Amino acid sequence: CALPILFDKNLGEYRKLQYRDIVILMRATSQMAPVFINELSNDKIPVFADTSTGYFQTTEIKTIMALLQVIDNPDQDIPLISIMRSPIFSFSGEDVMDIRLVNKEITMYECIKRIINKDICSEEELNNVKDLDEKLVNMVKDFMDKIDKWRNRSIHLSIDQFIWSLYTETGYYGYVKAMPGGVQRQANLRLLFQRANQYEKTSYKGLFNFINFINRLKNSSGDMG
Repeated sequence: CALPILFDKNLGEYRKLQYRDIVILMRATSQMAPVFINELSNDKIPVFADTSTGYFQTTEIKTIMALLQVIDNPDQDIPLISIMRSPIFSFSGEDVMDIRLVNKEITMYECIKRIINKDICSEEELNNVKDLDEKLVNMVKDFMDKIDKWRNRSIHLSIDQFIWSLYTETGYYGYVKAMPGGVQRQANLRLLFQRANQYEKTSYKGLFNFINFINRLKNSSGDMG
């Protein structure tokens, strides 16, 4: 059906209705605005909410922060599995389960180490590793090669330079642009880069301290939303 028309006072004439002409009024935005943003974005409807919270809960920021946590310390199951399942590495849920079954009593990172280095495996673990698909083993090796390479690079680059190199090398900055609300998602990633640039001007240095810096922001009123 034809789009409705309205009278534009600035143009002095009628024109077709645009998304920016529509507003959803709420008594309070902090609770409901993120729900509306997600639902409208999923339907590829451009949406903006003037809120002061929610930044750290966006998919793109949680993904990059999980990646930074893993680079700093891979022996953390939640961020490790999160980044493996992300578009950066694209492990399936079944892949993750197969890796975990190498030994359910140790961390995910320890399971990965046993897949890569069979010399540290017990007899039972070795049998479990042998049962893994060769493609999955190669994915695990590639995963750890990249994490090790990035960990080494994080020592020599400033945090802002390091974060931008992750954006480009992983292709994640370009990837989020193709997601619903892609322009806003890229803006969120640029804001994290800007915060890293500000951090570099302080007396604190290093990836571990930067992660703590961001965690302090999350726990304060400075959500950056």
